Amino acid sequence: KDVTAKDIANLYSRIHNLIETVKEPQQKASAALAAPTPADPTSSSANDNGQINGSECPCHRVCFNLASRTCGICERIIPAVAEAHNERTLLLEDIEQTNARLAEEQKRASAEAVEAEILRKKVEDLEDALDAKTDDYLSAQRDLAVLNDKYVDEIEKVAELQHAKEMVEGELEELSRTLFEEANGMVASEARARHQLELTRKHLELELKDAQERLAAETSQLKELKTKMEAMMDAQPVSKRSSTDPSNRGSEPTTAIAIDGHMMHEFKEFVAQSSTVRLAKIHSLPFMRHCQDEDVEPCLRFGSNPRITARKLTEGICSNTCFIESATAEQVKEYERMGGCQCCGRSGPLTHRYRIATSDEWSFIDRFCRDRLVAACEFYIFIRNIRAGLYSTRTIEDLFSESLRLRLQMFYAR
Repeated sequence: KDVTAKDIANLYSRIHNLIETVKEPQQKASAALAAPTPADPTSSSANDNGQINGSECPCHRVCFNLASRTCGICERIIPAVAEAHNERTLLLEDIEQTNARLAEEQKRASAEAVEAEILRKKVEDLEDALDAKTDDYLSAQRDLAVLNDKYVDEIEKVAELQHAKEMVEGELEELSRTLFEEANGMVASEARARHQLELTRKHLELELKDAQERLAAETSQLKELKTKMEAMMDAQPVSKRSSTDPSNRGSEPTTAIAIDGHMMHEFKEFVAQSSTVRLAKIHSLPFMRHCQDEDVEPCLRFGSNPRITARKLTEGICSNTCFIESATAEQVKEYERMGGCQCCGRSGPLTHRYRIATSDEWSFIDRFCRDRLVAACEFYIFIRNIRAGLYSTRTIEDLFSESLRLRLQMFYAR
């Protein structure tokens, strides 16, 4: 158990009480020894004043030695002195023990004081270290706050960079998709353009073939017309002589062909106005309106159960988007399961196919419907050539005769 200042104070108080207790018997013994005793009859030692000298006191004979407990006269133990001596011995032992304990306690107190000083120094050192650690902790807290702010800033920057990365990746993906779509579109457009060019080439080849056929027909007609004109020129003098002879005037039959003046007038107006009228409005002219009503629509009207209207065919032929070509056996075999002719609806051998526009699918027709379509196409080719001014060197009568021939061809085709 550690000794406290309160324990030390209690010890001093007990020691003081013991000392006081020891002093009281000694003082009593001293007082008893100093008290006057009855005069010894044999003793004559007294001073003149009636007082006994100290050396002559009877107590010196009784207790000649303070260490002895016996009487010096009778040599018997004096109980009071023995008791006082025992008490003194006990007190001295207590004092020695108390002094030893006091010394030990003092040593312990000194050691504890030294240890307390060491501990105080350690406490001061620890307080200094604690202050330093506190300063370090506060500095670390500040550094941690700064690092936390930087960490938050870095997190925000990383989030922004991540968002920017996602945006760039999205834009890159969108750009890649757009590029692929554009590339596919370009490839598809190229394929469509190539297909369109192929169709255009075939159509031009057909037109060239038709033009060559028409040129051959025109050449043969020109030769025939030239032969007829030469024959007419050779026969003209005879006719004049015959006409001047009154006797032969009534005997020859009249061979002149009458021409409808109203139709000729409409045709002249058409030739004059065709170049200024749009092709879509060409049927607003009287000549074309009559041709459409009297020749074109009857030619393109395919019986009582037509698969397509004459108006739609007229628009495609007039705008030069109608294509007609021969059909192969494989194409016809694949199509025959779908039905008969796509113009008149009759079942029979399908030899040709047509379409009104390049975006339409091919429709298969027989030879007779093909002749009708070709007759209408040739008539509108003649009309477009007039609008283009390709017949500017030919006379109105010649062009009118050509139009009558083409209208007659539509009549024969139906």
